[in-house]
Amino acid sequence: MSRLITGQRVFGDNSILHWVRFLKQKKQAMKMADYQPFSKLTSHTAEQAYDKVLEYAGASLRRDVIDQRIVREVKNGTYTYIGSKT
Repeated sequence: MSRLITGQRVFGDNSILHWVRFLKQKKQAMKMADYQPFSKLTSHTAEQAYDKVLEYAGASLRRDVIDQRIVREVKNGTYTYIGSKT
């Protein structure tokens, strides 16, 4: 069955209209009532930011062997990973 949606009217199947209303309600329910507080902004020089990324960044809470390899290679200016061979 084909459906035609014009404005707020759906011809053919009302389930689409119900779905649109449901999504609008969910979106409204997810909105915060007020702005959230934020912490003090700290800025860094490019060199400081580079060092902090190498010190703290990673794909998980704890650095795995891949994260350690990447940081080591960035610091040394080397690389060992050459990509997939398909």
